[in-house]
Amino acid sequence: MLELVTDRAEFDALAEEWAELYDRSGAFSNPFLSFGWCWNWCNHFLGEGSGTELCILTGRRFGRLVMVWPMVRQRVFGMTNLTWLGAPVSQYGDVLAEKSSDDLELLEMGWDYLRREVSADFISLGRVRDDGTITPLLKKLGVQVTRQDSAPYVDLASADSFDAYAERYSSRHRKKRRRSLRQLEEKGVVNHAFHYDGAEARVLTERIIEMKHRWLKEKGIVSSGLSDQRTTAFFADVAEGVGGYSTGCRVIALTCGDELVAGEISFASKDNVSGHIVVFNSDYDKQSPGLLMTEDNLRLCKEFGYERYDFMGPCEQHKLDWADGVVDMNDYAKASSLRGYLWVNGYLGWGRPRLKKLVNSIPPGVRARVAKLHPALARFA
Repeated sequence: MLELVTDRAEFDALAEEWAELYDRSGAFSNPFLSFGWCWNWCNHFLGEGSGTELCILTGRRFGRLVMVWPMVRQRVFGMTNLTWLGAPVSQYGDVLAEKSSDDLELLEMGWDYLRREVSADFISLGRVRDDGTITPLLKKLGVQVTRQDSAPYVDLASADSFDAYAERYSSRHRKKRRRSLRQLEEKGVVNHAFHYDGAEARVLTERIIEMKHRWLKEKGIVSSGLSDQRTTAFFADVAEGVGGYSTGCRVIALTCGDELVAGEISFASKDNVSGHIVVFNSDYDKQSPGLLMTEDNLRLCKEFGYERYDFMGPCEQHKLDWADGVVDMNDYAKASSLRGYLWVNGYLGWGRPRLKKLVNSIPPGVRARVAKLHPALARFA
């Protein structure tokens, strides 16, 4: 049985069933599909005046919850868009589904139901991994790809210990790490802090996001997600564990004395850790804080028994330097009206990639100055 959940109280009532389905579903551990993540998102990004309404599709078999499409309906430039719940904080979109012999058939029933029952000019499904649950359906239906990227990852399961894993890095890499740590220790006491939840995790999260704002400003980058004040409040609540719902949030900081040198907000799910917000203090560039924190973080992941560390998109060289492989990640869109067709093909499929390329071609120093006057420039990408 398929049913739409459009009421917040009905969504909240799914907590226990949703969590049970999350535990038994999917090959890839997607932290952005957990009930706790979606519950916190609703607290901050859903409500009167947001222009967003819940449109969650649930599927049951003999009364048992076996499928959830976490969706919302939004107004975009006078059009209606059916899309994933989670923007701007979720980094992957997918369907939560129990593995079965007819899972593709069930997904296709869900797709047809949404297109028939939900009025929308277009459906946009962003950041869908190639190993996602919904990917086989989108490929079977030939849904249009509007943007391509990939997510680098580290395969920690490929070695018995982190020391054994680290042998793949060159002696030059190891010497650089020792030199960087020594230089940092000359400046003050170095500490690697780690928090799962609580008040300290909340405070540290706020410090990390504040540093990320400064770093973006230095680079002339405007992040529409991070510039939204609700984003900081969302991550602070998630890090603290507000509501008691698990999200697997891990807050990590590399400090030198009282200074925050590097920080990361990541999410653990089953055997996987996804690095979400990562930032380094540019005052310590000579000490290579990224090298120090990344290696310590990977060691910690291995010690805790995680098999993979996911850098997520966008695919960038500094991630590839650590990675053992990449997983393709695409945006998909399907128009349901003439206006939707023009938007999907005119902007999403043609205009946005070219605007992104144009913005990225501007030197960082120039972009920083231009962004102060025209912040919307970077938001196109």
